[in-house]
Amino acid sequence: MTTRLRTLLGDHPGTSALKKGSIKSDLVACDFVDYSTTNKGFKPMVREQAFDVSEMAIVTYLMAKSFGKPMVLLPNVVVARFQHAYALYNAKQGMMKPADLNGKRVGIRSFTTTTGAWLRGILANDYGVDLDSIDWVTFEDAHVASSRIRPSGRLPASRSCRC
Repeated sequence: MTTRLRTLLGDHPGTSALKKGSIKSDLVACDFVDYSTTNKGFKPMVREQAFDVSEMAIVTYLMAKSFGKPMVLLPNVVVARFQHAYALYNAKQGMMKPADLNGKRVGIRSFTTTTGAWLRGILANDYGVDLDSIDWVTFEDAHVASSRIRPSGRLPASRSCRC
């Protein structure tokens, strides 16, 4: 008997053979769920366990585990990238250095995204940016509903924006 698994995986070089059916199992079959951008499926996965198997950003997984979500990590990297190119600013402001972010207001999608965590780490560790001096403004809630902790331990600002 074949076990069917509701599966969320993006279209990546490492997943294409499985998704196209060139790799098969007599024991397990994947019923692939399509999300327009795979990360949109992370929220239903951690909040409702909407899938049996799901690709997931590592920070989302770690946050889910820290709040007791019943998840097991299958350590397989399906996609990876350097995060440095994902910090953008308005060029009309003139040249900026990372240290110029100290004391500024910075918009991010959600405080708990993997890209955001990497960028904050890069800014703090490589460039000495004081993350606690920044007013972080989000426009999307965290994948893990219980998540409200900021690196300094403070609660996030109650305001948000549509950036």
